[in-house]
Amino acid sequence: MPSKRTEELERRLARVDGESMRRHVEGFPEYLSDAARLSERVPDPSGKSGIAVAGMGGSGIGAEIMRALCSTELDLPVVPVHDCKPPRFVDGDYLFVSVSYSGDTGETISAHRRAVARGCDTLAVTSGGRLGGEEWDHLVEVPRGIPPRAALPYLLAPLLGLANRLGADLDVEDAASRLENPREPATETALGIHGSIPVIYGYGALAPAAYRWKCQLNENSGSSAFWNYFPELNHNEVEGWSDDGMSCVVLRSTDDEMERRVDAALEAVVPAEVVHEHEFGDGLPGVLSAIHLGDWVSLYLAGLKGVDPTPVNDIEKVKGLLS
Repeated sequence: MPSKRTEELERRLARVDGESMRRHVEGFPEYLSDAARLSERVPDPSGKSGIAVAGMGGSGIGAEIMRALCSTELDLPVVPVHDCKPPRFVDGDYLFVSVSYSGDTGETISAHRRAVARGCDTLAVTSGGRLGGEEWDHLVEVPRGIPPRAALPYLLAPLLGLANRLGADLDVEDAASRLENPREPATETALGIHGSIPVIYGYGALAPAAYRWKCQLNENSGSSAFWNYFPELNHNEVEGWSDDGMSCVVLRSTDDEMERRVDAALEAVVPAEVVHEHEFGDGLPGVLSAIHLGDWVSLYLAGLKGVDPTPVNDIEKVKGLLS
């Protein structure tokens, strides 16, 4: 049974969730299970010198997750591209993957066209749009009608399928089956960071999960939020840390060497009363569990703020000015 505090947050969310973002977040495990089939529809990238993955916003986070998970699994580089132009070294020996849920992301289409011109083997992951009508060598179509940030399972599964073809062992269905209901810890954290500017910290494979938290807090709850990763932040950000209106969320995993660095930073500069910590398992199950929790926190924070979690009006204003 949910606690009274969680029930109250659910009521607040229901009052503002006009387009039912909650339904998508609650369906995250089912989306993952369904998306697992897409991992079989990708080409074999064996023989390539690298994989470059273009994507922006909710369509781009999968590249960061893939890179983090594959850094110890694969012998070739995974290069996220969040720009209009691929790096110069991405040439015809690369597999170039263009991920755009809508198929109309301008930066991704520009990068895709440049990759085609360079002779890259190309894979498009999209629900349609202009990208679906571009020149490509391989295509994975994903279901339509989902906000891009909620479609992460469908956009991530093909990328993990590429890694698995190269020898990784990233089982989406197994990871989905391990997800637990995170609403009680989400309640605790949402109430704890409400009214503050949260800073999300992670490390290793949880670094992109920390980034996902930041993006979800921005888009779902209209909140300012920031993120960083250990051990890099110990060499710069700790010097400027202030508890004046800030809170800290730390995503932990089982890494003794890194735990020492996390503990030292928190003890040195972050007041214990503004710290909210969560520990996760290793690998893909841990990353997806961290993401699932962060999605719920963003929804409950939207309810606390009285914000509909689906519209992204300011993003649309920016796109309008660029069109």
